[in-house]
Amino acid sequence: MKALLPDIVHAWRVHRATPVASSIAVLVLGVALGFMTAFLSLFSDLLPQPHRGFEDADGVATLVVQMPEHANPVNTRFLERAGEEISGIAAVAGVNGNQIEWREGTRIDLLSAEMVTRGFFDGLRPLLVLGRGIAAEDHRQDGASVAVISHALWQRRFGGRPDVLDKKLDLASEAMGSNDDETVDLGGYRIVGVAHPDMNGTFDGNVDLWLPAEQLLPKRLTGRLAGIGLGNMSMFRALARIAPDRSLESVQRELAAAHANGAFDGMGIPSDDVRMLIYPGVTQDPGRQAEARRQVGMFSLVGLLVVIVAGANVGLFLLARAPGRRRELGIRLAVGAPMKRLRRQLLVESALLVAAATLVGIVLALWMMVGFQDLAFLDGARFKGVSLLDWRVLAGVVGVTALATLLVSLAPIAGLKRLGVIGATRQVRARPGLFQRFGGALQIAIAGVVACVALGFVLYLLDLRSRDLGYSTDDLVVISPAFGGTVFTSDTGTAERTRVRRERQRNTLLQIPGVEAVAFGSPVPAGKVGMTFSFRLSPPDRPDQNVSVALGSADPAFPALLDLRVLHGRWPDAGDESGYVISRALAEAALGHVDVVGEVLPPIQGPGMGEPRPVVAVVENVFFDHPENPDDPRIYSESTFMSGNDRILLKTRLPLDTLRQELNRLIEAGELEIEIQFLFRPRDRFRELLAPDRSRLYLSGLAAVTALALALFGFYGIQRFLVDAGRREFAILAAIGAGPKRLRRRVIGTGLMLGLPGLVFAGPLGYLALAALKPEFLPESIPALAIVVFVLAALAALLVVTSLAPARRAAEIAPAAQLRED
Repeated sequence: MKALLPDIVHAWRVHRATPVASSIAVLVLGVALGFMTAFLSLFSDLLPQPHRGFEDADGVATLVVQMPEHANPVNTRFLERAGEEISGIAAVAGVNGNQIEWREGTRIDLLSAEMVTRGFFDGLRPLLVLGRGIAAEDHRQDGASVAVISHALWQRRFGGRPDVLDKKLDLASEAMGSNDDETVDLGGYRIVGVAHPDMNGTFDGNVDLWLPAEQLLPKRLTGRLAGIGLGNMSMFRALARIAPDRSLESVQRELAAAHANGAFDGMGIPSDDVRMLIYPGVTQDPGRQAEARRQVGMFSLVGLLVVIVAGANVGLFLLARAPGRRRELGIRLAVGAPMKRLRRQLLVESALLVAAATLVGIVLALWMMVGFQDLAFLDGARFKGVSLLDWRVLAGVVGVTALATLLVSLAPIAGLKRLGVIGATRQVRARPGLFQRFGGALQIAIAGVVACVALGFVLYLLDLRSRDLGYSTDDLVVISPAFGGTVFTSDTGTAERTRVRRERQRNTLLQIPGVEAVAFGSPVPAGKVGMTFSFRLSPPDRPDQNVSVALGSADPAFPALLDLRVLHGRWPDAGDESGYVISRALAEAALGHVDVVGEVLPPIQGPGMGEPRPVVAVVENVFFDHPENPDDPRIYSESTFMSGNDRILLKTRLPLDTLRQELNRLIEAGELEIEIQFLFRPRDRFRELLAPDRSRLYLSGLAAVTALALALFGFYGIQRFLVDAGRREFAILAAIGAGPKRLRRRVIGTGLMLGLPGLVFAGPLGYLALAALKPEFLPESIPALAIVVFVLAALAALLVVTSLAPARRAAEIAPAAQLRED
């Protein structure tokens, strides 16, 4: 330690002698370290972690029915079948979160409750501090009304007293299946247990109590839902306890095999594009978490690449100071300082720079990791508690810091080999050393790879913005009315009442100055539909296969206002229900070709669909959502059993604020019988839909610009160093007849040869990086080869440009003055 302290003091003096250059080196490396550390912290937080609220938490996993776009909830029949069919699952249970009213005299508290199915307490075994859990017999529909309360509620409302057991909570809840704000009195629920503080909720924190789903939920079902029954309602998220002698991988294989063999047929699970997945730990939406983790991991890797470039760059910066320090180090070597002592000195100088950069990086990471959580492509990811104090993050920072120290110190230490008493007092030849070749090639290769990725995202975004969505959003405004309870209607007067309501609202809305046209329908461009229904039909030539069919509601004004392209036939007039209007995708999937007007669509399996009808029109496919997600094969009908969920489309150039004022005026006057939930222009919403793609572009672009700037600056530094260190050689060449043009060509040629290995590696690595991003982040249509060729050509041109100034400096050397001085 005593020997190290003088080295630290000397290193401080060396860096203080060049404050601007040293500060730039610290800042450059610090920004790169901060970028990588922030994403590493997010990645660590997104890793599956055991839920500390369960006994033997490593054995609890999340069971997911994964659809292409989201995780599908399950019903109690599915849970029972999974427990019976999958031997690797020791217990399985479902969880449904909801709000429950607790009435205590005149006081009403809104509590966050989890309705849990049989197997939750006795199979998954959440931790308790008092009493017992909800027993199996309590889950019968005629079972006892019991509850387990949270530790927080126990402390907050009962003072943590042990006599809380057997006290009753008078509960009430909103009815399910009613259009009115009907409240159901659930009765008194006896407290039988208190949860451990770590068990503050299964998927979300701050849960107040747990209730038996099979006993409580039937009390809330009214109207049509009462007839459906709890066993047919997919409303639970599933958890499983893995058998002690089984691995997660073996259970995953067993699940997939059971699903393929039809074990879950008739369990309310869609059959198309569905996978049975099981994830470690307890996660609300494991698929989305995994996607977020992959994206964060990608940018953590990009950050690491930038750190490597920055480290190599700083190492070359230190090497560039070698001519100025060569006499100092040579003299110390001549008077007896061992080579080991000089290596240690240079290592300490590098470590001091990296340590300062690490402190800057940590400060920046604290700011970045908060901002990065709001990135659009991480929307929906559930961060639990992002922290730099996570041991995995600390280990990663230590490892990367060690790597950066090695990169920074490698060049100066390698340069010691050229030292000597004579060599230290003379100019060296203009030949790049091993580290200069390696460092330059490494920087160019990494910069090329990151540039390929960024350019891929640029082309993808440009392609998305130029896509033909199948309709026009010019001057289009969408009103999304609020609706409560259920929107189902199925009596014979539905269609006529829907037409009367629409015509009344249309006439009212056309009174607003500036509103040119009004239409009704659902779904709508960029509209967020909270509830969708799909049906199935079997193609005539493939009766053993099912085609998923989505149902859309659209009045006769809908296609004209959106400028939908009718490929064949004619959109029916109001009240004409003689046939179906279908999308091109449905025509091709069900009947094998597009011009199917007059052909009878096969019977559709679903409530309220009636007898088979002929096709009267075929419309072009549309993209109501993200341009990468084409709409499902769809039937458009003037009136459906979900027409109560209509959106209203207006053609108007009025500002949204002005339009909202006019709408509120009509609502307050009683002329417009709606309650507005959302009012938006689809064009603005589409910008929001593309926000994740823009975020990826901006981040990768920033990384690419940084890596390119560092690489080119480092390359310029190498060229400048070689010219300054080889002034004697250039002077001799000039003295024997080499002209300025030849000297410039020599420097530029040396630069291209120095950058050639980097270009050679950048090409295939860039191509592999683009291939790795397909199809999850980039579509297959992105021309990877063309991108690589363009980036390589651009890099070669930039290498020439960065060599121009050193080449001009070499050409301006005065041979007489240089040789006389030497």
